[in-house]
Amino acid sequence: MKTNSLSIAANITLFALLFLSSCSKELITDKDLLIANWEASSFIINGQEMIDFSIKDFSLDFQESNNYEGNVIASSTNISDEKKVDASTYVIDEVAKTIVISGGGDILELNYVLDGNTLELDGMNSFYDRYIISASK
Repeated sequence: MKTNSLSIAANITLFALLFLSSCSKELITDKDLLIANWEASSFIINGQEMIDFSIKDFSLDFQESNNYEGNVIASSTNISDEKKVDASTYVIDEVAKTIVISGGGDILELNYVLDGNTLELDGMNSFYDRYIISASK
């Protein structure tokens, strides 16, 4: 009887270890959270709010990334209702909390704060224009 009890206890322990090791949760990273369409509530260039000044809306659609690089689509509608869409690439550095967007002959180097459904971007482009963008999913 004692052997049977030990055998059952050993089997239960083995089963529990196998079950717990197969239930490991995948870590959700900033690059995972970034992949979405972000609608800007504020888009400031050099201190001038652009929404309701020269554009009606602005969004950034960060697409699936390969490692820490991916494509981003910037869309806006100007005051005359003309839609503009620009495709670029991005690289995210989760340690430095930066996103570098390259396209159309320009490079944006942005610090980011990503908090669930909100994204704050702050940085400069290669022409030394300062960008501050507040957006949500």
